[in-house]
Amino acid sequence: MPGRKTVFKIAARFGLRPQEMEEIKSGVYRLKSPSGTVYCLKRMAYPTDQIRWIDSTLLAIKRKGFASICWRDPNRSKGKVAFVRPGGKGPKYILTPWISGNKPRVTSKTDLYQCGKRLAQFHRFSRFAGRKSKGAPYYIGRWPEMLRSKRDIMEKTVERAKAKQDPSKWEELMLTYGSEWSKRAKSALEQLNKSSYRGLCQKARKTGALCHGDSGYKNFVLTKQGPVIIDFETLRVDLPVYDLFRFVRSIGKNSSWNFSLTRSILDGYRSVTPLKPADYELLAVWLQFPYKPCNLISRYRQTRSSSVRRKIEKQLEEAAKDEQRIPSFLQHLADYAKEVD
Repeated sequence: MPGRKTVFKIAARFGLRPQEMEEIKSGVYRLKSPSGTVYCLKRMAYPTDQIRWIDSTLLAIKRKGFASICWRDPNRSKGKVAFVRPGGKGPKYILTPWISGNKPRVTSKTDLYQCGKRLAQFHRFSRFAGRKSKGAPYYIGRWPEMLRSKRDIMEKTVERAKAKQDPSKWEELMLTYGSEWSKRAKSALEQLNKSSYRGLCQKARKTGALCHGDSGYKNFVLTKQGPVIIDFETLRVDLPVYDLFRFVRSIGKNSSWNFSLTRSILDGYRSVTPLKPADYELLAVWLQFPYKPCNLISRYRQTRSSSVRRKIEKQLEEAAKDEQRIPSFLQHLADYAKEVD
């Protein structure tokens, strides 16, 4: 990781000579200029073409008049450079304003309503921005392939656990919950196959569709001007309902799947953009799929660290128990869709 001297050199490439520096987390720095203005310096370990696409896409959205996103302002001195790459190799860095405010409270219906509304506004202003182009992560039409791949890895892991004579704790988790996860994955894929997904993808290929990609509540900051959306390294071309899924899921898992809170998100979104039956249909597909267990299984397979694996085991056990509330949650979602139709 770069030290203080290196961080200051990177900042200087943006025309910033910070007076103070604080490392918020790995690769993210809070820098304060002599005038008191605060900036965020962030490492972006992504291909150059992708960063350029993210930058040009967000600037286009800002030019349309949507100011509630945290990104550079090319008209200001510290925003003229899109990114820098120290030494001409290695990861790139971006500099954006530091947004002061609070995170939405997961139990506040008012906060969630406002964030749901802001997400819909982001999608509305980004119409026609998400197209297949150089550097764009393109996910239109890929959902069946993605979900099948996740399911296959999960089911292979479960089958290996069944073959063990003396199963470890990890393998016991596979044996305990594997059957349930397989049923949920099968149901989700069947629902997706029967859904309007293909038709929506055909339309999106013509009109464009943009997603934040990681629209959980932690990527909203509440300010006096309302919520601001941050952290756009996951920006992608995809159906907007995927963002709604990410937001709903982030609140559900942190509130014991309390549907009244999700209702506030959906109500806020609908105050800007009506939700169609196909949107609820696809939202239910992602919620039905064992998304968290599959992701944790992939992470477990990718590491050989015993301490990391123990941490993932604990997370998986908690997620498996928590997600047993999802069938009831999905019924509430279906009832809501009928109620507001």
